[in-house]
Amino acid sequence: MAEAPKEANPGEELRPVLESAGPLPPLVVKLLETRSAMGGTLQIRPCSAVVKPPSSEMLESIGRHPHKGYLEAGAPPGNLLIKSSSTLEAFMARCQELGFTIDFR
Repeated sequence: MAEAPKEANPGEELRPVLESAGPLPPLVVKLLETRSAMGGTLQIRPCSAVVKPPSSEMLESIGRHPHKGYLEAGAPPGNLLIKSSSTLEAFMARCQELGFTIDFR
């Protein structure tokens, strides 16, 4: 973003990419539309992936898996947050152990 031309709006370029993962929280929408006058430091927690299972049953099944050390607390409701110290491949393998088919997009 620091290397973007001055006439470019990085928020406008980033918004469609983020929206492809699902609806954005109102605060994120506001941050992408305007430059904040607040200043300060934004703490970002890296993760390997945010996963949205299609049903609450699937979400609960994956969350109860005995090898769930790859999940991180604090995921948005209805989602799973894969730890940055884990690999997406390990998570997908565990889901396959539970009998789920993986559709990686």
